[in-house]
Amino acid sequence: MEGALANSLSLKLSTSNLPSDTLYQLFFRVLPEDREIMEAVIDDLRVVKQKNPASISHVQCFLKVKEFIACQCYRIAHDLWANGRKASAVLIQNRVSEIFATDIHPGGRVGDGVVIRAGTCALGNIRVQNNAKIGARSRVPKPVPAGSATAGNPARLIGVEVNAVRMVPKLISVVSM
Repeated sequence: MEGALANSLSLKLSTSNLPSDTLYQLFFRVLPEDREIMEAVIDDLRVVKQKNPASISHVQCFLKVKEFIACQCYRIAHDLWANGRKASAVLIQNRVSEIFATDIHPGGRVGDGVVIRAGTCALGNIRVQNNAKIGARSRVPKPVPAGSATAGNPARLIGVEVNAVRMVPKLISVVSM
């Protein structure tokens, strides 16, 4: 599965200046070494297939669902950032931003079960806690509490789920529309 993911992501992010072979080698060095990423990939596939009405199959999610692809790229970029390979991490972040209009800093860690809708911008060192949801095109200037829903510019609290329960560990869903 690591090889299939590395291949799929490298083909999506490649350019004439950044060949897919180079990206594949970079991704394939990270994926087999970090079991946590691969466990999260499997959890993400289950959730995206279950919650995205356009999802036909797990394979279709793996190959075509933008939020799934962007999330896996973030995971790899975060691993690179954490291991001192910041230039490579930022390169991946920039390509994901260009292709999917999703921009998550590779050094960032948002909470488990978080859903961030398309076009959202968290401004600064913002903590998004477990099971929080942020509406599309929101600008987030302050921390987002666990189990809450925020939206707007600037983002405002629009609801809180009492006793929010984490459904899937380490899931970050970035939903592109």
